[in-house]
Amino acid sequence: MQEFELSVNGLKVKAAYDSATIDGVLIPLVKRWSNLARGLGRRMIVFMAGAPGTGKSCCAQTLEELSLSVEGALPLTAVSLDGFHYPNSYLRSNVAEVDGREVRLSDIKGAPETFDLNAFRAKLIELKRGKRVLMPAYSRKTHEVEENAIAVDTRIVLIEGNYLLLDERGWRGLCAYCNDSVFIEATPSELKARLVERKVEGGMKKAEAEAFYAKSDRRNVERVLAHRVPCAVTLEQSGINHLSRKTAPSSPEDQLR
Repeated sequence: MQEFELSVNGLKVKAAYDSATIDGVLIPLVKRWSNLARGLGRRMIVFMAGAPGTGKSCCAQTLEELSLSVEGALPLTAVSLDGFHYPNSYLRSNVAEVDGREVRLSDIKGAPETFDLNAFRAKLIELKRGKRVLMPAYSRKTHEVEENAIAVDTRIVLIEGNYLLLDERGWRGLCAYCNDSVFIEATPSELKARLVERKVEGGMKKAEAEAFYAKSDRRNVERVLAHRVPCAVTLEQSGINHLSRKTAPSSPEDQLR
């Protein structure tokens, strides 16, 4: 196993991947994007999507680290869709319709309706111009977005997020801005086990974690798995073998994804 010390949404995380995953999955992706970017001749945007619990955040940050060490690879910058959550003040004061009834956005934080798509699209346009761009990031310490947290000036930008390939109004058009796309596949049972375990590690009792999954996570998991546009590369989550642990205290809200 090779261990990586990462910063994921403001939390320190240690992730370890086995050699089969690094040599057979991660390094080939880094090389693929470097070759594509050289052929493209300008900045390249990659979307990495998947349901909550597939390990996208750790995977994206590890790919960034590997891009700095793989011979002949172009450096990439990994950013997250989480940086485009609406502020908590907006979520508390606005509603969305779910199953025929109005719910406060703060009660479904993490659902597609809680992201600022217009702001995200504007940043994608900036990135396509190839200049240095300041991107926001989500802090799992403050549970708020931090503006201008990440400076992007690399040729390759890897954006990870649950809904990047969502086949729904407003979302499906985002694919026009990316040059390559990856979806991490997993079964609902695998994802439920991972998400429940994640919340138990964050301090919830198992019964509470399972109730939270039934109320919130399950809806988002099913939505992502059932409604997505085609992608260029599909990975099996079961084939991305890694262990990770936070090195800072966490809370249930830290584990939205």
